[in-house]
Parts: sequence; C-alpha cells; structure tokens
Amino acid sequence: MRSCYHTDKTGGRNGSIIQSADYYNGGFGGGQNCHNEYGDMVADVKTEEAGMKVEITKSACQFLKQLAKEVKTQDNRCTASPYYYAVEEDEEIVGIDTGWTDDVRWVSEDGEYRLTFDELVASGDHEGMPTDELEAEEWLEAHGWEKVGVLTRSRYSNVFLTEKAVREHIQANHYHYKNPRDFLFFAGRNPEMKCLIETVVEVGEAIAAMEAERTGLITPTGVVGDGSGCDAFEREGPGQNRVIAYVQGGPICIAPGEQEDEG
Repeated sequence: MRSCYHTDKTGGRNGSIIQSADYYNGGFGGGQNCHNEYGDMVADVKTEEAGMKVEITKSACQFLKQLAKEVKTQDNRCTASPYYYAVEEDEEIVGIDTGWTDDVRWVSEDGEYRLTFDELVASGDHEGMPTDELEAEEWLEAHGWEKVGVLTRSRYSNVFLTEKAVREHIQANHYHYKNPRDFLFFAGRNPEMKCLIETVVEVGEAIAAMEAERTGLITPTGVVGDGSGCDAFEREGPGQNRVIAYVQGGPICIAPGEQEDEG
C-alpha cells in the first residue's frame, strides 16, 4: 500500500500520512477513485484534518488549464495583477448646446431618427432640401427637424479575465456595440480578484503538470521546478489511471486520459 504525505505551507512533507487505499476508496470523506459515475476525469482534493473533497470534471480541468495558460502568457499591457478586460464602445450624449461642440445631429420631430447632415443627404428622402448644410438649416427646422449637439464618450461593459475572451466576444457581438474595442483595467486594492486569478493559475498549472507527467514529459518523482505549484508526483501503481501530486495544503489526485495498460 502506498502512502500520500500531507504537505505543509512550505511544500515540505510534514509526516501526516494518508494511506492510499483509504484515500481512494472512501476514507476521509469518501474518495471517488478519481472518476465519477459518468467516467469523467475528476480531482479529489483532501486534507487529513478537514476531510475536504472537491470533484472536478474533465471539461472543468481543461478549462482551468487553458485559462491559466492564457492568463500567464497574455499581454498585460504593462499592468500589474490583478487586472481584467472590458468592452469599450462609443456612447453619444445628445442634447449638448451646439456652442460647446462641433459634432451635431439632426433629430426628427418624433425623435425616431438622429442623423448627421451627410446621412440626411445620402438618404434621398428629403426632396427640396438644399445640399449645403448652412442653407439647409432653415429648411430642416421648417420640416420638424431639430439641430442638437452631441458629445461622444467611452462606455464600458462586461468583465473578462483574458484578452482572447474579450476579443472573441467583440467579434461575435460587434453589432450590439458602437465602435467596440477591448480595454484593460487594473483591479487595484481588490484582494478578491487577486486571489481568484492566483487560484486559477495555481490549479490550472497543477493540472497541466500532472497531464505532462502522464505523457512522459516530466519525471513522476522529485520536485517539480516549473512553477506549477506542485511539490512532487507519484503514481498510484502499475496500470492505475491515477496520479498523486503533492500540492501545498494537501494531495491532489487527477486522472486524465485513457486507462494505462498493465506492464
């Protein structure tokens, strides 16, 4: 029987032992053998003291792994973490005194249309209207149009953790916005956001490291020096579809991929 050693906050094993048979077969809160009833990959996160268990599906594991990679490799635009992205678009404030702005619109009597003079000319719907704007003002006012000043400012909406996500959103939903682009905000003095991002990166990199170990990209024992947050790896045994990672706070078991062949 193999033993899983609980780890302290420094990453060193502190001597408390969880026997693997108990860990994977119901001990300390009921282990799930790293698979749920549907055969999805899951992660059992346990500590001997608390008996905590967290089950993560394969899709959730892949999402966290990819999100962690994006957060770590994306352009932070010289901004310290935590930060987030939002959609920036133009918003028109209509009704400004025309003496304060050169940007004007002509508003129809019922308020349904708000057009520039060039748009009025291009529409071709105003027979008899002069094509010179100064000459056309009197004509437009006589036909129920009102000249108003417009101030354009930026408006921000939505929240994204990655540049990739906000740009994909803008591409798919551009018709809902006026001149949309992405914008990065520094989430200063926001410990909740900082903790969230750090946790996503830590868990996502741990999952990636364990998958890399299973494919032979890293050795199954010893200290991992790639910044994944894992201290060491062990296999449950020959032919087993489980990997134990010693992570700060307790061992994590994740079983990605197909069952390995014996031998």
